[in-house]
Amino acid sequence: MPRLPLLALLAAAVLPAESIKPVEVVDIHGRFDSRSLAAHVTGNSEASGLTVVSCLGAPGCGKESVLNAIFGTQFDTAVPFPGTPAGVRPLCVASVSPENTGVLVLGSDCTGAPSTDSVMGLHGGLADVVLFHLWEADVGRGVAANTAALRALFLRHARGEKLQLVVVVHESTAVGLGPAIDAELEAVWAGLGAGAPEGRLADAVAVSHICLPHPVHEAGAFPAAMVRARDAVAGAIAGATGALPPAQCGSAAGAAWAKGSAEPVGLAPDQAEGVAVADAAWAQGRASADATLMPLLRTAERGGVAAAFGAKAQALLTETLAAFDAATVPCVVLGGAAAAQRKARRDELAGSLRATVGSIHETMLQTLGGNAVKQLEAGLLKLVKGLKEPSAPLPDEEANKVMRQVSSDFARAAAGLSVPGLTAFDQSAMAQLLSTTLNDFDESNAAKVVRMNRLQRKMERSKKQPKSPRGILPGFHLVGMLRHVGVGNLNGFAGYTMGPHSVNFGYANDRGDPETGDDSPLLRLQPKVHFDIDL
Repeated sequence: MPRLPLLALLAAAVLPAESIKPVEVVDIHGRFDSRSLAAHVTGNSEASGLTVVSCLGAPGCGKESVLNAIFGTQFDTAVPFPGTPAGVRPLCVASVSPENTGVLVLGSDCTGAPSTDSVMGLHGGLADVVLFHLWEADVGRGVAANTAALRALFLRHARGEKLQLVVVVHESTAVGLGPAIDAELEAVWAGLGAGAPEGRLADAVAVSHICLPHPVHEAGAFPAAMVRARDAVAGAIAGATGALPPAQCGSAAGAAWAKGSAEPVGLAPDQAEGVAVADAAWAQGRASADATLMPLLRTAERGGVAAAFGAKAQALLTETLAAFDAATVPCVVLGGAAAAQRKARRDELAGSLRATVGSIHETMLQTLGGNAVKQLEAGLLKLVKGLKEPSAPLPDEEANKVMRQVSSDFARAAAGLSVPGLTAFDQSAMAQLLSTTLNDFDESNAAKVVRMNRLQRKMERSKKQPKSPRGILPGFHLVGMLRHVGVGNLNGFAGYTMGPHSVNFGYANDRGDPETGDDSPLLRLQPKVHFDIDL
């Protein structure tokens, strides 16, 4: 049976592959087209048997990018159904791998939509290997759409061999997630109920895990993680034992689709759709709010203060929750699990946004407080520098005026940060802090340094500098050097100074032999005279 060798996987980034256009197998309306799949497979694969790789997981987590990097596919350029608007995501897309035409890749989002049973039936009926994608935040949470997809996948796996399941956790550098992932899979397996395969999960499914960091924010770690992901996928493909003849791909897909449509095994379709709507609305709301809040958080952490933060945060909270409410109206109509999920997701969204806004507000308020103290100290230092006497006390009226101005400025800025009903500031606490700063100012290092510098300058100005007498002072200097014939390995100097007069004498054995033409004198003397004239 054809396999995808590791070297072929690693070469995907550097070796150009033949362009193979993916095809939509199930469109956005749930229409299934086995003929397009059959034509795509027979037209692009010459293998005698296909290894089918299914890619499932949360919308928007980067499944297509991972598939394209590992298999050389082009899942962002799928050929749509006739009449399907451009940019609308289908429910299932398929492509033969250009890196190894013995591999067929199917991709779908886990949305909990009404067609979940049919789509998962298609994947379960065909797949040898499943790449199941999760956000790190969803590990262990039992997300309804993921649970429904896994449940349908386990019940519909019909190839007869052990399913190879690779769990890919996105935007994660954590270690030790394996036990939580395994526990969630075991819980889904234990709850399969009627029609469940016999035996344990480990007997029917081979599970492996891989964590992928953020490709931009963790760009340094991402390439190595992708190599590990390629290795994990290559190992899973090597462990698969199924071989689907390309000529039978269309009929096998049709049978799997029909069985999934006739015998639903996931959540009730309407409830599943409602739960998925609530999950998607929460993710959209959080992502939309983070686009505004994260820059504000970074500004606060760098010691900045955003103008009119309170009004902006209030509008953001109101608009985000209003958008969530509008998007989840069907959940209210459905009631039951959908309504419960809507309430839980709304509470979670509101709570997380309020916590982030509160954290930003508290950080900016601390910055304002620190700036106010610095402003007060700067004003008081200015008063100290203006005192006629360096040791004189600060004038109470002027000092209190400075403090009142600083307190007023702080109150105005803090009011602009406040979010009604969510955040507040204690003006009395700031007044107490400013009052303490004023009372203790004379004992502060800054005040002491300024007063000391002023006193020192005053003392220096008060000193009378003695006037030097006029006159002319001569000085006599003699410099001598004795040089013997030698190799320069001995030298020394001596000097004596008395008042303006000095004598310096040196010795060295570095003179050349006269026979070699060196006519330097044995002794050299250099007298000098200088005059210091003070007028």
